[in-house]
Amino acid sequence: MELGVYAQYFGAPPLDEALEAIRSAGLEAIVVVASPLRGGKDPLGLLRLARDASERRSFLRRISAHGLEIAALACRDNPFHPDPGRRRAARARGEGAIRLASLLGVGTVIQSSGRPADHLGARHPNWVTYSWPPDAFRILDRQWHGKALPFWRERARFAAGRGVRVAVELDPAFLVYDVAGVLRLRAVAGEAMGSAIDVGRLLRQGMDPSAVAVALEGAVFHVHAGGAREGVPRRLVAALAATGFDGFVSFDEGDLARCEPEPAIRGAVRLGSLLAR
Repeated sequence: MELGVYAQYFGAPPLDEALEAIRSAGLEAIVVVASPLRGGKDPLGLLRLARDASERRSFLRRISAHGLEIAALACRDNPFHPDPGRRRAARARGEGAIRLASLLGVGTVIQSSGRPADHLGARHPNWVTYSWPPDAFRILDRQWHGKALPFWRERARFAAGRGVRVAVELDPAFLVYDVAGVLRLRAVAGEAMGSAIDVGRLLRQGMDPSAVAVALEGAVFHVHAGGAREGVPRRLVAALAATGFDGFVSFDEGDLARCEPEPAIRGAVRLGSLLAR
């Protein structure tokens, strides 16, 4: 397992300065955020990377020159938003992230599972938390069978054809927030579909990250350890090792508005020290 940090913070310091700070802290990888930041900022020039092979080669050389690699691309969007414009944009960004990952030789793209509306013509997504009374069950059935399963089956097939895996985040604000949701998607979409475990979000739901890792053996593609309490990281790493996980553990903490990397780097270093105890 290797430690990394999310790269949406690049932009305040120059890229090479941020990369050097990350490597100097003893970290080994970055997660590149492939969806827009607040205000549509694109500090890493992702649009240029998608269009220009020479830009991609230069970008990869700069990362490797600092002894780092790209653990994953992340694109957090709602591909089922009832607003047609927002839905099309989210799906295009998610597809674009997979294409870019393939071009960069990155094997994992982290995406949100999405949250549909409750009926045709609705203006807002609806998060149904319980399958009772019958109205709620019908909404969930429509959201899963009418929206999520067909979409993710095709998206996973698209990704697999480009040598990329899709890791949906377990997020209590979206359809997939637990083990059952991941396995439900995976049963339809195949082995190119898996999960990105977010320790902080699991803890907020009262879930044991170690137990989740064991239950999702073979289906954990990435781990995000932000918000982990002391004691949790070591138990989680032991559980992941027991399941054969050999991927990346990343950290994400900081001021997105200012795009500063230092808080995230400090958090990742703290995580490393917890694992070393």
